[in-house]
Amino acid sequence: MTMEEKTKELKLRDVVQLYRNEEKTPSNSYEWYRKSAQQYGRVSIGDTDIPAYKKKGIWYVDDKEFAKAIKRHREAIKHLKQVTADYAKGIIHGKNGDIIHTEWGGYEIHGNLRFVWSNYERYRKKSYGTWYCNKCNILAGTEHNKEECHLCRDWNGCGRDCTLSRVYCSKCGAFLNV
Repeated sequence: MTMEEKTKELKLRDVVQLYRNEEKTPSNSYEWYRKSAQQYGRVSIGDTDIPAYKKKGIWYVDDKEFAKAIKRHREAIKHLKQVTADYAKGIIHGKNGDIIHTEWGGYEIHGNLRFVWSNYERYRKKSYGTWYCNKCNILAGTEHNKEECHLCRDWNGCGRDCTLSRVYCSKCGAFLNV
């Protein structure tokens, strides 16, 4: 084994600080990572779980595993930015059933139609999303012929569009019966 192949131990505290310096990382505290290491024997860096181990009272991770996780995180951020830029140009990604995340929210493909949401609007309960035609890239029409669900009738709403029965494009004729 050469010196280059030998792995180094990185203190978890240092790893957390390095990860925080990356773009679009969660604001989890060191304690959150330490508890994850203690409970599961791993920590989540981006969408990657890497093993963590305790030695003489200090938590560590392998430098090569951390480097791989950071690389994957950077690739995911690059992809997110690209999908967001493509959407602004009218380029729609994915196939039927795919959920595509963007920097501002995302969209879900339903055949020739897509359901688009804004995290900002959802959080403020102003809008749960809007339907668009994938072919024409215009706002789709909706019909609401279903009965309200139990939660909407008796309580404060279900948070879904439970009365939605049909989505359609008036230009090309694409439709979806819900």
